[in-house]
Amino acid sequence: MSALDPVTLVTVTGLLNLMCAVVMFELRRALARSVPSLRPWCAGTVLALASMPLYTLRGLVAPELALILANGLMLAALMLYLAGLYRLRDKPIPLASFVAAWAASVACTYVVAVIWMNDTLRLIVSPLAYAILLCACAIESWRLTDLPHGRRFATTVFGFGAIISLLRSLTALAGIGLLNQTAEIASPVHKMYVLFLGLSVVLITTSFIVMTLESLLRKVEAIAAHDALSGAMSRAALMASLERERARSLRNGQPLSILLMDLDHFKSINDRFGHLTGDQVIVDFVARARQSLRQQDSIGRYGGEEFLALLPETGPNEARLAAERLRAGITCEGDLPPYSVSIGVATLTPDESITDLIRAADQALYRAKAAGRDRVELALPAPVLPLSVTARPG
Repeated sequence: MSALDPVTLVTVTGLLNLMCAVVMFELRRALARSVPSLRPWCAGTVLALASMPLYTLRGLVAPELALILANGLMLAALMLYLAGLYRLRDKPIPLASFVAAWAASVACTYVVAVIWMNDTLRLIVSPLAYAILLCACAIESWRLTDLPHGRRFATTVFGFGAIISLLRSLTALAGIGLLNQTAEIASPVHKMYVLFLGLSVVLITTSFIVMTLESLLRKVEAIAAHDALSGAMSRAALMASLERERARSLRNGQPLSILLMDLDHFKSINDRFGHLTGDQVIVDFVARARQSLRQQDSIGRYGGEEFLALLPETGPNEARLAAERLRAGITCEGDLPPYSVSIGVATLTPDESITDLIRAADQALYRAKAAGRDRVELALPAPVLPLSVTARPG
């Protein structure tokens, strides 16, 4: 095949695009609530698919009308793609600006193609408009730092499309490929431009599918890593974080402390006020603890009413002050019953394991309970008994 036939290319790739569009719509039906970006992405896919047959109808209907409709639909599709990327980042969509830009682009195409009937200028303006929107999509995709795989794929696709569209506009500006229809089709840049337009839905929807799956994976990981009631870290995520911080502490020679906390008489709160009130107490405690702790600190739910706070780069004296500040911050407000917290503080030593560190904090917490509750105790340097022989007061 000596030349790339745009009509044949658009027809063949249209079938591939249609299959990708079906996959996108199935994802939208199943996951629209979890990934709101799927709505504008699917709408954009419909418009992009609708624009492609118009390029093949130029001999059957007025070519100016086909070009205006095709360009208008493709521009709207790219704007919907950009709107979906905005939504994925929880960024406000400038709807009025989008509509105004689309109307201006369509009006410009109409003036150039219908009123002035200047094909050269049309082949400068239309690809340039595509290049601007594709570049905007590439920039928004690159900013999705929490979706590394989808980010790379989408940025590559949109960036490549922007470069090819810009080159098509520049070659038209330079007069390359505009001598006649045969020369235009034979232009290497035009071949790449038509190929990208033909495969655009396949490439773009594939990148969106990768983003969707990666976004869902991040949400599942977040759910698994956090306690559903309080929003604190789950025990599994907390222990994994503690292992990482221990390794970092030993590597850098920085202290590491933990606070093991237990809500005093929590069973009594549940019995007297009900489990819903008990749940509210837990949520309130975690919120107050987060306000008291530093940004680099973390808190997780270790057991039913037990919580563990992780304090990197914190020695025993600083950890005790942090624990006292947290304990004093538990005040009775609103409709919640009064409650208090007992805290055991332990600081990692070079030869201690995670189990040893938690055991030391647990022994300190036991002493805080035995001494009357609502107090802070530091771990003792001397060896302590195993956890299995400890009977902690309620």
